[in-house]
Amino acid sequence: MARIEAEPPPAPVARIELELADMAPAAGCQLTFFTPQTGRTGRLGWQLARLGLRFGEGRVGWMEIADPEAPLAETRWTWRRLVETRGPRR
Repeated sequence: MARIEAEPPPAPVARIELELADMAPAAGCQLTFFTPQTGRTGRLGWQLARLGLRFGEGRVGWMEIADPEAPLAETRWTWRRLVETRGPRR
């Protein structure tokens, strides 16, 4: 979607075809629910950086709980952008 938004086709699109070749099932591992995951925050930071490069740092962020006891649901959390967490650029 990001590429289509950046470079829209010159004429209306009537049909799209997708062909997958040389594909294999993805290998993964099931994470445990109650055991803390080591290195999880490092992987999250890496993924946020990748998304920031691809879609723009101003579009990437996460929700942070601000006041869990707030009477209004929309005041219980804040939106933190990737740019805010990196600090000033040099």
